[in-house]
Amino acid sequence: MVELRRQPPHPPVTPVAPAAQVIAAATPARIVGRPIVIGVFGDSFAQGIWYALDHGLPPARYKVIDFSRAATGFTRPDVEDVTLDAQKALGGRSIDIAVADFGANDTQGIRDQGKVYPLLTPGWRTVYAGRIGRFVALLRSRGARVYWVGLPKMRSAAYDEHVADLMSFYAQTLGQLGVPLVSVRQLTVDRTGAFSPYLQDAANRRVLMRTNDGIHMSMAGYGHIAQPLIDRLNADYPAALLH
Repeated sequence: MVELRRQPPHPPVTPVAPAAQVIAAATPARIVGRPIVIGVFGDSFAQGIWYALDHGLPPARYKVIDFSRAATGFTRPDVEDVTLDAQKALGGRSIDIAVADFGANDTQGIRDQGKVYPLLTPGWRTVYAGRIGRFVALLRSRGARVYWVGLPKMRSAAYDEHVADLMSFYAQTLGQLGVPLVSVRQLTVDRTGAFSPYLQDAANRRVLMRTNDGIHMSMAGYGHIAQPLIDRLNADYPAALLH
């Protein structure tokens, strides 16, 4: 029998405040004489979101920093701890906005304190929600207003079912934390609701939006699913706040 390693103590982070307090505290303040700093955290999907934000937001108003790392997630802190990784990557710096995109690597069981919990069982939900809470608390301790980007429809029916269930869990958990979840699933299906590598863009052109693995987006696809977030940021941070 393989012995499970006991988890190391978590680094201290600011406790998560009740959602109503968080929303009030996160109201954008007037920012004078500098761009708004956005940090993007997550896995390979987050890397694509970083690219889309960096190219889709005006550089005079926003500075977008990539803190993502491929093949990462919240289910294996015995191998990696994404909150600790983010804490190290941030160092002593503050950020105005944090954008997170996780989950594609997390459709599996979770280990905690010598126990293994199958995907989306009550124990899994408790441990995973706690890790999201720690991560959000760290970002807020650095002054960030947090936004979360969901995952698209997947080609594999079995994997897509897990992802859809995981996104439902995210919606509930992030809602309790007062973190907006930008849903993108509806943007990644055809008119029948099925997976399609080609989709209509904003100009009504048929564009290749997915890669051959049936999971990731093309560069055009990342721009497609990032657009609702870009619209949200421009609404939440109007130009009048920057002067």
